[in-house]
Amino acid sequence: MNQNTFLPFLVLLSVVCTTRAVEPTVPAEPAKTTSAPAAPRGIVELKSAQITFLQGKGAKIVGSAGSAKNGDTLAESVEIETGTEPVTELTFEDGSVLRLGEKTKISFVSKERIIRLEQGYLLASTPEGNGGITVQGGAPSGTVSGSSVMAARDGNNNFSFLVLESSGSGSVTGGSAGPTLLGIGEMTTIRAGSAEPPEVLDVHIDAVRDISPLFQQIATTMPGDKKVVGSTIWQADDIQGSVKLLSSLEDYKLTENDPEGAALAMLCAVGSNEIGAAENILLRPLDTAAGAEQGSEQGSLVAVGGGSALADARQAEAEALVAAITPTASGESLADTDTAAGGEGAGADTQPPQSLSPVLSPTTGGLTTPF
Repeated sequence: MNQNTFLPFLVLLSVVCTTRAVEPTVPAEPAKTTSAPAAPRGIVELKSAQITFLQGKGAKIVGSAGSAKNGDTLAESVEIETGTEPVTELTFEDGSVLRLGEKTKISFVSKERIIRLEQGYLLASTPEGNGGITVQGGAPSGTVSGSSVMAARDGNNNFSFLVLESSGSGSVTGGSAGPTLLGIGEMTTIRAGSAEPPEVLDVHIDAVRDISPLFQQIATTMPGDKKVVGSTIWQADDIQGSVKLLSSLEDYKLTENDPEGAALAMLCAVGSNEIGAAENILLRPLDTAAGAEQGSEQGSLVAVGGGSALADARQAEAEALVAAITPTASGESLADTDTAAGGEGAGADTQPPQSLSPVLSPTTGGLTTPF
């Protein structure tokens, strides 16, 4: 190779080597992980439950020897069946409280936060932000987020669900109809075997609260106590403002023998005759301009509320009023009492319930005393 051809060859070789030197490096593929995905934020498992109130020896944990007693622990999927005592209380690790009426049988699913109601009636109160609660009464079920609810399942498998307070609207599914939305104070009953859409009743919360042993026979707080009192004040404001009237089953064209009447009798733990005679167990809107936003009396049977901005504002106003007028046994306002209710997305406060006098707002004296 002569000099004239050798020099161009060296130049070409230098260009090729320089080009290869600056080629971008392909990044290595990230290592694959086999870890499970993180659980959704704001969902707290129920885990186990402890019996925190129990009278008598009639209650039993299925599969355990002898009667249930205070301090016993109930594991997931294990049934507890109450006796003839009017109320038994369970407190879950996340701070949720479940009160059971007489002759009631339940079990629970921890991660999905499901209470399976096999028979009887209950009151459930869950800390806001922990993921809500679902009560299954066979095929039908009621679901609501961070709130207090009551539910009943009678011997004919009719399932009733009542929202006492809530950070949003609840819903009940079952039967041939689609989901039924429920706002504060509203109850619906899924009748077994019925193809008709369920009616929605506007329940007078304070009348239920004043008479039901699930409220009256345990003087400890629940996560939703403040909001339940707020709901009663909200309803009282509607009554005093002539937006709604105290009402009876008859006003809704129902009797104590209908499943709705039977459910209210169970929740209040009274006889069917007393529920049938009660003039203040339900509410209904006035058929006037003042009640136009709620619809006519017939329209009230399918009214949906509790999720609007107006409802949220009135609920906040009611809570502020509750904090000012409702003292606890220690002299503090209820707003200053730690009721195990965490903020949205916050972890559960699992302190044990504090003792205080039963929380009663001065709106009614029970089922038979007029407002």
